[in-house]
Amino acid sequence: MAEAQAVLVIGAGVAGLATALYLRREGFAVTVLDPLGPAGGASFGNAGLLSPETVVPIALPGMLRKVPGWLRDPLGPLTVRHAYLPRALPWLLRWVGESRLARVEQISNALRALHGPSLECWRELLGEPLARELMRRTGQVQVWEGTEDTASQRVEAALRERHGIRAEKLGPEELRQLFPGIARDITRGLLVPGNGHLVSPPARCAAWRSCSSPRAGASCRSGR
Repeated sequence: MAEAQAVLVIGAGVAGLATALYLRREGFAVTVLDPLGPAGGASFGNAGLLSPETVVPIALPGMLRKVPGWLRDPLGPLTVRHAYLPRALPWLLRWVGESRLARVEQISNALRALHGPSLECWRELLGEPLARELMRRTGQVQVWEGTEDTASQRVEAALRERHGIRAEKLGPEELRQLFPGIARDITRGLLVPGNGHLVSPPARCAAWRSCSSPRAGASCRSGR
């Protein structure tokens, strides 16, 4: 029998462990290296979002004119140190180019193809009993201030409609029923019921510790 081809995976978070499992099923001998061990970094404390019906790219038409205000706002979504701006400028220019509507639609199509089967992949990796224990398809909610949809939000709505994704608008009272402590200036929301979350991201990785068993044809190694 031919010896299995060896593969090294760097990182024992969710991406690394899932990759290792798929490779092992294809017959590779897999070693996973991570100084922190399985789920020792971001995969321990992230939100565990499951987003099969997320099709909206980050870059959207009209964002360029928002950039100056974001940079001036210390709590804004974009921060670039002045000394770093020359190095960041090429990336920022590419980001602006990706916000053209035709390009946004292409990226949205790619996101749909990538995200669409993700729940089935999760169930297959976890196994049905653990999937029922850890996965919750209860939807995801986005919230905003103000009373009127922005141009970007209208583009987002068009992308969801293009892909047949159901979304429900939420008013102030509906938001407070869902989130009793939410700030009063949050007046609008959008529920995408087809999305969900994992109740325990670390438990997901712990369930994949079979990758650390030499009998399974793979090993996990910690340490620097």
